[in-house]
Amino acid sequence: MRKQKTKKVIPLEERKEFADSYLYWTSGYTWDELPDVNSLEDYQTLQDIFEACKERRSAAGNPKRQIPNPYADLNNKDHNTDEEIKSTAEDFRESYQDYSKRIPVFLKHLFDLIKNKTNALRILIMIIAFIAAGNVFSKKEYYVFSDYFGYLKVDQDKYVEWKADYKTKDLCKKKKIFNISVGLISAAIVLLLSEFFKKKDDTDLYKPTIEKPSSLQEFAKYYHELGFNIIPIKGDPEGNNVTQDSFKSPYGEWSEYKFNRQPKSYLETIDWEDATGIGAIAGINNLICIDIDGCKKFAIVERIIKSIGLSKSYSWVIRSGSGVGYHIWIKSKNRIDSSSPFFDEPFIKFHPIKKYSNYIKQIELRNFAHVVLPPSVSSIGKTYEFVNMAPTTSPRKIDYEDVIDAIYLFAKA
Repeated sequence: MRKQKTKKVIPLEERKEFADSYLYWTSGYTWDELPDVNSLEDYQTLQDIFEACKERRSAAGNPKRQIPNPYADLNNKDHNTDEEIKSTAEDFRESYQDYSKRIPVFLKHLFDLIKNKTNALRILIMIIAFIAAGNVFSKKEYYVFSDYFGYLKVDQDKYVEWKADYKTKDLCKKKKIFNISVGLISAAIVLLLSEFFKKKDDTDLYKPTIEKPSSLQEFAKYYHELGFNIIPIKGDPEGNNVTQDSFKSPYGEWSEYKFNRQPKSYLETIDWEDATGIGAIAGINNLICIDIDGCKKFAIVERIIKSIGLSKSYSWVIRSGSGVGYHIWIKSKNRIDSSSPFFDEPFIKFHPIKKYSNYIKQIELRNFAHVVLPPSVSSIGKTYEFVNMAPTTSPRKIDYEDVIDAIYLFAKA
């Protein structure tokens, strides 16, 4: 015979809680707020308590009271007016637009970085070192299969034992985990080594014996020891005209030193007393100059320096006597290819693209031309000067193609 299930008796102190909760969600009232027509002492089970609640509710005429909405504040117009919602949406839109603008800017900087062939090669070698080292020194984990728990991680000895047994060899699995730490360390080592050899390769044996030249004659020896062919400048205000500035023009015959290294003894034949400046012949020893004219913002020069792969503290940056012209000297690792339209051109003129047309007049790449050096005096009485400290080594070696690519970011030939 089936045993009848007894109903659970609710303790008296808990009956009031059940009654209040039931009445609140069905009528909006509590037990004590409705007519006192019965007592919870007479109702012991949960079903009986619900019946008692119905009796009280019926005696009150089945009243209904609005239950406060706990989420009412979210719809309260005092807190969320149309203006506030619109303002919030505009703020979000602006912040999203600012964020979305950063992505193409980041991609542009990344593209400018890898566009430099030297940088691209370094990044490629770092990636290869990262992947190779991470795989070679990868961590190994060993697993054996269990009918109850699936694959279980075990030590190497257990794995080898199971692998050696032909009955269990198919139940063994080995997992290689890429070693990110070793990969990053290897990439960092490659970067440091590339920087070391780059600096070693870019540093010439040319070292000036004069640490702090003071006169034009000492500056001439200083530049000559750094690999330059030097020509004197004798500026004459009366000799200036519309097409020629004597304070920029070389004095005397200099064509023979355009392609041939100048002997040091030549400097002793120059009358430096009447000279107003010093000029160098670009092209010899692969020394070339980027001549920026009419530059209203030095920040543009800094961008050009950075795009070439040089730092802001690079020594061979010169401000002209006009104050709006800048020269950046570098040493080309290679000469212009004979198939290039620029082959044997004394200088190449580049006109600024629209973005920079209001900031620079033009850029000239001087391959085999004369360029004024500090501390030459200009026609307006101001001197040429180094933007940073005077250099103690020859200009840095840069690929000629990288220089052209960097200039094309700002101007077109």
